[in-house]
Amino acid sequence: MFDLWHVATQCWCEGGYRAIGRLGAESSARGVLVEMGGLMPASKELTRVGVRKGRVKVTDGPYAEAKEVIGGYAVLEVGSLEEAVEHARRFMELHREHWPGWEGETEIRRIFP
Repeated sequence: MFDLWHVATQCWCEGGYRAIGRLGAESSARGVLVEMGGLMPASKELTRVGVRKGRVKVTDGPYAEAKEVIGGYAVLEVGSLEEAVEHARRFMELHREHWPGWEGETEIRRIFP
């Protein structure tokens, strides 16, 4: 199983999101899509929980926007890295088509068994 993390800046385009929704529906119908979703921007809502100097610390946001943020995620169950790359390529093609000039990337990570 591979986990696709969409690393991108915040972009809002209704047609693009409809296209991504269609890609998700297609992947779901094929039995590949396990889960997908968008994430709120750090400037709107974020709580961090970490360990510092031996103590657990909770810090509430919002935080200033970072140069690179995780804008959403998709968990796909595929048979190979090549298949995961093909899904990511299709996802990025939608970004190129619907958000001209946008730059970003998708990370592909295997989920621990």
